[in-house]
Amino acid sequence: MKTLKHIPQIIGITLCAFALTACEKEKFPELELQAELDMAYEDILFTVPASEFTGAVELELEFDPQEVEDLLLSNGYQMDDLKEVRLTSAKVDQVNGTGTFDAIGMVQLRMAAAGYLDQLIAHVQDVAPGSTSIELNVGGENVMEMFRYDNAQLKVVGQVTEPLEQDLPLRAAVTFKIVVKTGA
Repeated sequence: MKTLKHIPQIIGITLCAFALTACEKEKFPELELQAELDMAYEDILFTVPASEFTGAVELELEFDPQEVEDLLLSNGYQMDDLKEVRLTSAKVDQVNGTGTFDAIGMVQLRMAAAGYLDQLIAHVQDVAPGSTSIELNVGGENVMEMFRYDNAQLKVVGQVTEPLEQDLPLRAAVTFKIVVKTGA
């Protein structure tokens, strides 16, 4: 009768052993460490030429995508570490600081590279009358792939609503957030 006394213990041990072998370890994704850098282009000069005509105008801005790679290298990263590049702010001002943007109806900032369609990255649909500065709405699109090419371009597309009697010298300031994966 001694064996009957131990049956509940044997059943309990068997159930525990079965439960332990049936449980799997929960698998968690491996954490990927990343770093964020800001890349500011503070003084991109361009000019909307004087014209008696109204309508769309597109201008390519002086912009060097190589500066992103230089920033990465100076901080110990490679272009292969690049995860994302997103515009975080964009502003357009008049160089001489006088006058308004009354002759401009709409402004878009676009990113382009060979093999890619132009991508809208910031815009203002209606420029407020009397504006002396324009803060563009940024969309937060990831334009990382375009920065991998030497021919990446930054373009301004605008709508001129009144004839311009004189050239309109402007200054753009843009900031990109750059995210890289770290090896640590």
